[in-house]
Amino acid sequence: VLLLSRGGQVVAKNNWGDTPLHLAARTGSVLLLRRLMEGDGACLLDADSQGETLTSICVAEGHLQPLRFLLKKGAPAPAHLLHTAARTGRADMVRALLKVGLQKNAKDPAGLTAVHVAVDHGHVDVVLALAQARADLDRVDAHGLSPILRASQAGQLRVLEVLAQAGADTTATSPRGLTAIHFAALGAHVDCLHFLTRQPQQLLTVLNDAAVPTPAELAAQAGHLSTVKLLVYCTSALNADPHPLIARCHTA
Repeated sequence: VLLLSRGGQVVAKNNWGDTPLHLAARTGSVLLLRRLMEGDGACLLDADSQGETLTSICVAEGHLQPLRFLLKKGAPAPAHLLHTAARTGRADMVRALLKVGLQKNAKDPAGLTAVHVAVDHGHVDVVLALAQARADLDRVDAHGLSPILRASQAGQLRVLEVLAQAGADTTATSPRGLTAIHFAALGAHVDCLHFLTRQPQQLLTVLNDAAVPTPAELAAQAGHLSTVKLLVYCTSALNADPHPLIARCHTA
């Protein structure tokens, strides 16, 4: 600010392509941003040499108030910012970005939505924020996996519970016909299995589908014997005959 008062250029760049505005965004100072924007030629559109905009810098650095200030001033918010905020677990930033119209179901180059990213990182608050914004909780990724399946695969129990409570489809299947129970069994995520097998009809449906391996077969193939025992116990608790299941596990 002192340099500007002595004739410095607000659009001048250092060796890394940063303007004074970029540096102010990195520091998280709303006051400094405001003062710099009073200078001639201040541009909210400029990106640094890495392609980072003012808003993307704020999200990466975790500066909520500067982000809100810049958004209010009309600074552009690239579509990938929602994914970045979801990855860092900042539900407050996710809400701020949704408020200015970022697409809640937009996919990144890998085919992931912000919901997928939040699920993978176990950020429950972000999943809740996206669910409250009516993001699609059943949209599949490039491999045909829904958030419920990804949560089961990653062993994210709390996220799994939140998704189910928010109305996500717990009966979703992968292109191979695998359910959340299959993925939890394959990863030996016992806590997720306890949650998923509370729905007896879902477990019976899985057990009666001869077209795909049973969850216990997958667990046996992966060497997760304690998981096999749990699934056999759950089968018995449903008054279903566990012997065919045990036989299939022995041949797995």
